Amino acid sequence: MVQKAGTKRSEGGEEKALPALPSNCCKTPHGILFRIVVQKSLRPAVGKREIKKSLGKDYRQAIS
Repeated sequence: MVQKAGTKRSEGGEEKALPALPSNCCKTPHGILFRIVVQKSLRPAVGKREIKKSLGKDYRQAIS
């Protein structure tokens, strides 16, 4: 039996699909990245246009 990408075989032989990556996260060659845009009115206080945070390379841990 060939296992499809993004699935995990459970003990009963059933394939279990992984949850989808949230829309504010993206996959990079270095791992999974969380990105959110800062509102224009808050940019002077925050000092950034967007906030980025690395969630690591493990897909399951990143989506939780």
